[in-house]
Amino acid sequence: MFNEQVGLPADKQQYIHRLGRTGRKGKEGQGILLLAPWEEYFLATAKDLPIVKAPVPLVDPDTKKKVFTWIHKGYYS
Repeated sequence: MFNEQVGLPADKQQYIHRLGRTGRKGKEGQGILLLAPWEEYFLATAKDLPIVKAPVPLVDPDTKKKVFTWIHKGYYS
């Protein structure tokens, strides 16, 4: 099972609870936590957990422009 979390959990315990959904009844799973740059302070509060910070993937300029246009035209709502 795979669990994707977008946005900052309220605290470390909520992160653990959300991530616990990846492995039920002895099954294994993986999780990913997507944070905005201003939310990265959470990593310091959870430094005793096995969290690995991955590099931000490169996005080509044309795709960035399309996403920016899409968001600002309100297509996300």
